[in-house]
Amino acid sequence: MKIKYLLFTTLLILTSTIHSQITVLEKTVAEIAAGRDFSNAVFSVAVYDTKTGEKLYALNDQYSIGTASTTKLFSTAAAISILGDKQLETQFYIDGEVKEGVLYGNIWIRGGGDPAFGSKYASKDENNRSFLNSWCDSIKSKGIKKITGAIIGDASEFGYKGCPDGWSWSDMGNAYGACPSGLAIFDNVLNFRINTGAVGTPVKIDSIYPYVPNLKFHNYITAADVQGDNSYIYGAPFQNERIGIGTLQKNTSIKIRGSLPDPEFQVAYELKNALQTYGITVPDSVMCARDLLFQGKLDQKRYSRFKSLFTCKGVTVSQIATWTNQHSVNMFAEQLVCLLGYYRNGDGSHENGMNQLQNFWKNAIPSSGLFLRDGSGLSRSNGLSTGHLCALLNYMYKSANYNTFFETLPVTGKSGTLKDICRNQAAHGKIHAKSGTMQRIKSYAGYVFTDSGRQLTFAIVMNNYDCSNYQATLRMQKIMNVLVTLP
Repeated sequence: MKIKYLLFTTLLILTSTIHSQITVLEKTVAEIAAGRDFSNAVFSVAVYDTKTGEKLYALNDQYSIGTASTTKLFSTAAAISILGDKQLETQFYIDGEVKEGVLYGNIWIRGGGDPAFGSKYASKDENNRSFLNSWCDSIKSKGIKKITGAIIGDASEFGYKGCPDGWSWSDMGNAYGACPSGLAIFDNVLNFRINTGAVGTPVKIDSIYPYVPNLKFHNYITAADVQGDNSYIYGAPFQNERIGIGTLQKNTSIKIRGSLPDPEFQVAYELKNALQTYGITVPDSVMCARDLLFQGKLDQKRYSRFKSLFTCKGVTVSQIATWTNQHSVNMFAEQLVCLLGYYRNGDGSHENGMNQLQNFWKNAIPSSGLFLRDGSGLSRSNGLSTGHLCALLNYMYKSANYNTFFETLPVTGKSGTLKDICRNQAAHGKIHAKSGTMQRIKSYAGYVFTDSGRQLTFAIVMNNYDCSNYQATLRMQKIMNVLVTLP
């Protein structure tokens, strides 16, 4: 009887403790929701026991709303689940004969969606062109000393749609609006070094890297009494024209970033220049498969007739997924979407990739109300709930790919986009999650390791609040700090 009484008493105390801590969570959420800044906001929270799948707490967890970059969890988890740790390849072909060191024909660069060439995430700045040296060494080793034809970039495996559905004009020209491509280079980003003067004066462009032939930059950016970068760059894919507006901090030198107009062309252009430094003669001729396609001159069966020159083995899917989640790179997320279609049925278009993505999650989790229009969360047409996010996280926990997926996630106070979140607070180092930020959108979703040794799955999303993103983040940190105390 004493044993039964002790067990009953222990269970009663444990139940009371759990309830009291859930009450603390409820009060914290209620206080935030009742704040003046959230009177018109959508506030959604979901918390589950990761191992049992039990729902511990929920508020508006069924609402389909914008979640910004936590959408990347869908693209990274699906890519890891479907493609495993596949290594990407970029293939090089020639369409003519090599005689006495002369290639009588063209070199074709057949892109396979590798986003690491010249990427700041894959190499240090001083080594970001080393891949070109490797390519030149491979070409030189084939005995080629002169090329009579062109260097042709071929990104056709991913199509030429440009930006995903729902991306706005104000996004496309900026670095975070860089589009996916079958051939990618330098993160598909343009770097502008700018010098500013007195308030109200036009800024001066010191340099643009990489150099893009015939690029037209219309500069309407002025110096102002502000901190940092308050400028925007406008421009569409495949157009060598960019427009800069807004303001930059006065009397300083600053770097801003925009999207690279035509990565397919840029890859071919960079290789041509690199070959010339190697002493390999190349006529001033760079071509794009896109132009040949639209001129009706692109043979769909061309590679069956061409001779393979060499294959460049690249990065793996898990590496791309890690950079995507750690640094929240939109272009990398969209590359993963295209890769899903490319390896599933040979069609790397973004549209086909999104079909593969949605079909995967339709069969993996309850998907009613799940609306995915891109893989990065930049599209305002996306709609998903904290319930969907937790269902994804619980699905991955039970899958054979959990460890790989888990390792891609930033850690509070320590790494990636969570490096400054909950730093030196209760949740420091105890939450592995993805963050999301857009205008009037803030979100977090991931795994919590409580002080008691329990693992939780959580998602928090706020939409259309009246405060700054910084203030919204402070409130969400309060919730995360409470989550780690749950028994």
